Amino acid sequence: MDVTKLVYAIIGITVGVIVVATVLLPEIAEVTKEGGPAEEYGTLLAVVGTLTIIAIVMIAVRLMGGSKN
Repeated sequence: MDVTKLVYAIIGITVGVIVVATVLLPEIAEVTKEGGPAEEYGTLLAVVGTLTIIAIVMIAVRLMGGSKN
């Protein structure tokens, strides 16, 4: 495994999760609070936030893999 790819993947995961945790998830919490404009979509938006974090991790794992694509 190439060490450079591993470092890029770790940095990508860290930065991506920090950005999502500081920007996206608080915004979801704000609009889905009780009486908020998107209260009825709370579960859907929570799933979107969770899938965003999972997608970041999956992309980083793909970087660490040996695929030529």
